[in-house]
Amino acid sequence: MAKILIITARFAPFIGPRAHRWAALAGYFAAQGFEVHVVCPRCREDKNQAPEPGLIVHRTGFDTLKELIYFIFRISSGRGRVGVIPDKPDWFEQIFNRLYERIWKKTAFPDDSILWYWSARRKAFGLCRRHKFEAVITVSLPFAPHLVGLALKKRYPHLLWLADIGDPFSFQPRFKRARGKQRATDLEGELLRNADRVTVTTPSLSEKYVDIFGEPLRSKLVAIPPLLHPPMTAARAINPVDGKVQIGYFGTFYVPVRTPGVVINLLNKTWAARPDWQERVSVHFYGEIFPEFVSALLDTPAVTLHGLQARDVSRNAMLGMHGLLHIGNTTDYQLPSKSAEYLASGKPVFHLSYVENDPFIAFWENQPGLDSVSVLEGALSEEGFEIWLNWVEGLLAAPGNCMRTTQACLLETVGRDYLRCLDLSE
Repeated sequence: MAKILIITARFAPFIGPRAHRWAALAGYFAAQGFEVHVVCPRCREDKNQAPEPGLIVHRTGFDTLKELIYFIFRISSGRGRVGVIPDKPDWFEQIFNRLYERIWKKTAFPDDSILWYWSARRKAFGLCRRHKFEAVITVSLPFAPHLVGLALKKRYPHLLWLADIGDPFSFQPRFKRARGKQRATDLEGELLRNADRVTVTTPSLSEKYVDIFGEPLRSKLVAIPPLLHPPMTAARAINPVDGKVQIGYFGTFYVPVRTPGVVINLLNKTWAARPDWQERVSVHFYGEIFPEFVSALLDTPAVTLHGLQARDVSRNAMLGMHGLLHIGNTTDYQLPSKSAEYLASGKPVFHLSYVENDPFIAFWENQPGLDSVSVLEGALSEEGFEIWLNWVEGLLAAPGNCMRTTQACLLETVGRDYLRCLDLSE
């Protein structure tokens, strides 16, 4: 039986794009007859998870200092926890978050998951001594799993190594100083040179890597789209009972790649132009809300924050919306993980686009139900605002659904794409 080793700092039951994607793919590989080993951080909730046949999960260490603190002090309502409704942080949370962001996260290299690197490395090396793996897959972000993969590749040069990159590393905005940016570029360059295959989520990110690290890298790069699993047909719409038109945003905000400032200004301008709409429209935000955004969102009329929810809960809520709001990235090489769900939902989508070559618009491929306006200098033009008002008026008049194709994002398609990259497909 062929064996695959997956090293990831995000894995179920954690909630997040990487955790969901690789839990589904690990299960898919196991269902295809592979023996799959996963090295990931410890998780108290894992005791309720029934192992799948052929899937062996090895939990070790903690992926961040924050998770270690939560574990030691048995904090169940901290940031990033499922079902915790965002609220304005108290003084202790403000101090803790400020110290964590400004001291630990800015000094930890390559990122705050370095705490997990050594325990993951020990576990991965021990597994490689006991098993003959056909391939190892490392997953980012965070970046620490790739460091483990790099160490394994140096010890076992014939081991096929696939580095799966959800988001780039060295050109993140956090590396503002030239020295830190160069250090990150050197490290990512070493990763790319040593990996046998490199998978990304958009062709534009492939081009960005080739521009920075050179043409020889092109032959290693493969773009594999976001995962849609399970299909949206498995979800059950949960309709709010307030009788209003429901507009939903699903996702997380990250400074400066994706922030809610434009949406907050847009909603306040909308209520000023159409005061009666506050009684007719509800706007819902599903996903982790970082502390710096909570107060402004809570102070915006007609807005409800739901926080991070289990995937089936957010899926059901998405299908209960009359329309979906989508906030694009300020980069032209990253695609939000919820893109596949937005497409498959069949709901009308209003998209705020920040870049000329927008990956979300390219991903949509002219399928129906997308209205898009450009954000210029941090705001919508008057023409863009009118397009938004017309879109909301359409929902108020007669919201409807439309059929859209998502075959490329289904588990079987994405799983086969990865197996081809690993030279393990039939």
